[in-house]
Order: sequence, then structure tokens, then C-alpha cells
Amino acid sequence: MMIRILYAAGVAVVMLLSGCKTTEANYKAAYETAREKNASTIGTEVDSAIAGEDSPKGQTFGDVVLPTIGRRLYAVKADGADSVNPKLYNVAVARFRQLFNARSLCARLREGGFEGAFLAMDKDRDYYVLTGTTSEAQEASVLLSETMASDVFKSKTPFPCVIVSR
Repeated sequence: MMIRILYAAGVAVVMLLSGCKTTEANYKAAYETAREKNASTIGTEVDSAIAGEDSPKGQTFGDVVLPTIGRRLYAVKADGADSVNPKLYNVAVARFRQLFNARSLCARLREGGFEGAFLAMDKDRDYYVLTGTTSEAQEASVLLSETMASDVFKSKTPFPCVIVSR
């Protein structure tokens, strides 16, 4: 009787140890499944919609054409500067999720000659670094040209552009 119990226990241990082994084939199958999900057309459509939302659109204001993104912006207090209330046209050079990073670039811009550089944020709490704000499209065009000609910073697409804050 004791031998049967030991034999049954030994068989159970062997079955437990050999039943759930992770193999390279299992990992490969899981990897392929994940790749298929990422490559689905739904994911591509969503990525395209997000990219399209953040891409500047050429918008005409009188005789001025500006690359614009529409966002409602709100004032943010920056180190060493008063908060500035964004006007209709805001020349943006970057967007950050972290306030520290936005403040750092804003300080660099001020040191590099953009004394009017300031921070603003949108409803999603994304922080925008702006070289200036104005109520006139022509002034925004001039400021955008000056910003693009500067070598104080390196912008990544879609910046620099004009954020129209309504």
C-alpha cells in the first residue's frame, strides 16, 4: 500500500513538473499574436487619426497663411516670469507632459533672445513652450519666421507652428 502511494505521488510530481514548461515556441506564438494585434487596421486608423490631429493645417487669415493647430490654451506660471494669458495666435516650439521639461526649454529660449517666451497648457495638461502670443495673424507670421530662423533650439514635428486658442 505504501509503495502505491509513493508511486502515485512520484507520478503526480513528474506530471506537475513537466506540464507547464515555458518554451521558445510558446514565446514565439505570443509574440506573433501581439504583432498581429498591433498591425491590425483598427490600430492604424487610430494612429493616423492621432497624427492627423497633431499635424498643423495651413489656414488662411486674411492674406496670411499659417501652419496651425487648434487648442484652447491656459496660462502657466514659469520660474522667473509672470504668467502670460495666451491670445488668439501663439507660436509654439514644443509640447511636454512634464512641467519641469517645459520650464527648462522656456528658460533656454529667454536666455537665447526670446524674452517673451512663456508656458501655456491645454485641458489635457500638456505644456506648450511658446515664443510669443498676439491677436494679429500678421504679427504671428513674423514671430513664426523669427522662431524658425533661430538656432537656440531644435524642434520636432509638428513644431514650430501657431496654436490658435479660442
